[in-house]
Amino acid sequence: MSEEANKRLRKECPLCGSTLNMRGVRNNAQRYVCPKCRKWFTAGKNTDIEILKDNPERLVFNNFKEFTRMVILSDMHCGHFFGLTPEQWHLRLLTENKIPVIGGNADDQEAIAEFQRQSWNWFCDTLDSIKPVNILVVNGDAIDGRGERSGQTELIASDRLTQCNMAQEVIRQVDAENIYMTYGTPYHTGNMEDFENVIANNCNAHCIRPHLRLKVRDTVFSIKHYAPHSNATYGFATPLLREAVDKMLDSIYDGEQYDVIVRSHIHRGIYIDSAGMPKVIITPALQYGSKYGRKQFRTNLSYGFTVIDVFNNNVIHNKFYTVSVKPKTEQIIYA
Repeated sequence: MSEEANKRLRKECPLCGSTLNMRGVRNNAQRYVCPKCRKWFTAGKNTDIEILKDNPERLVFNNFKEFTRMVILSDMHCGHFFGLTPEQWHLRLLTENKIPVIGGNADDQEAIAEFQRQSWNWFCDTLDSIKPVNILVVNGDAIDGRGERSGQTELIASDRLTQCNMAQEVIRQVDAENIYMTYGTPYHTGNMEDFENVIANNCNAHCIRPHLRLKVRDTVFSIKHYAPHSNATYGFATPLLREAVDKMLDSIYDGEQYDVIVRSHIHRGIYIDSAGMPKVIITPALQYGSKYGRKQFRTNLSYGFTVIDVFNNNVIHNKFYTVSVKPKTEQIIYA
């Protein structure tokens, strides 16, 4: 047997010879990453190893060791029809007669199931393109909760421990070296208890905080779930800049100076870099929306997550990975 064939059987990197680390299975093919040259590979049933296409974003910075990659997931709302849903919980019709497994219209349920598949596949594929990840921050509302506002009619599962299992599977997909979490809104994560504690414990998170103060290289982050906001699209920046000014004033009294303020909650991706002030990042959500939100608010949503590459000397590169998704239940009906 040739040396090249031996490398394929032993799952060795064809570029440098290092032993590859397995990072999951996608589309019946095992995926690996080389710990030395950081290239990604895939191997099918025939054990042949093929190099994956280089990630254009990674090529910009070339050497992963020169920066720390941080991924921020927020507002996953696991358990909701339109929250981020791992494959094993996707809705499916049980018969060919289109009898829904839950209440409601069978065609609507098919649309929901299609949305869940498309959004989950996009999430996993996009993660593969930006791995490896040094730090994962889960910034609140990892689960949807009991769903009182809609009478639980939008839930895949009302059991919040089942919802926690969904969120834990999402976090496992990221495969981050270090995990940090913040608490979300009590309506979703528990008024009398904090179900996100369950997720933090099961995922071995370093900590979960109402306000996460995190220093990465030379950059100090202030990370919370709740963000002040305006319903007027042209006024989005105003309350966020006010938050930045408040943090600057707070630093006078408590000595804590922040370089970047990260908030979530409003399901919009916003980045503000104003000279002399902390940078402000509002992260996209991983939920399309709810009945309550679509009834009450006028603004469009950002579906996706945030990647921040942190360099030395207080330099960051922020990118929103978003996708335009809209369930068929929300599309135009032609009379």
